[in-house]
Amino acid sequence: MRPHRYNVLKPLGVLRKRFWSHVKKGPGCWLWTGALMGNGYGTTYVSLPHGRYRGAHRAAWALIFGPIPKGKYVLHKCDNKLCVRPGHLWLGTPRDNMVDMGRKGRANNGRHKLSKEAVLHIRAMRGKASQQSLANLYGVHQGTISEAQLRKTWRNF
Repeated sequence: MRPHRYNVLKPLGVLRKRFWSHVKKGPGCWLWTGALMGNGYGTTYVSLPHGRYRGAHRAAWALIFGPIPKGKYVLHKCDNKLCVRPGHLWLGTPRDNMVDMGRKGRANNGRHKLSKEAVLHIRAMRGKASQQSLANLYGVHQGTISEAQLRKTWRNF
């Protein structure tokens, strides 16, 4: 009986060839042209060492530099979710990721979309402007405004 194709480990050379066939190389970022995850990052199936889907940027790192140490993230210098160019990637901790996101003004949730100045303004406008109008102004959900005003979030200032 022939084993299921996903149970057979593919040679590393085949994985590399398949992976890089989905990359459009240019003078700047090398863009992933394969499948995407819901968050906008590229994704690919990697059968070594244990078959599963991985972020394309993480797969690129592993193919070039080797295994990613436990607890480390693969971060983008260029801040392009589709970039898999090894020179644009770096290893960091979860804290490094948060600091990098803040420095670049990018975040994954409403709380991180607001700057300290915005939160102070939102608090100053309590009772003077509706939470919905402030949410529309800052591009966040009304609940984010409420939590900021009630100090459920951003307690440190």
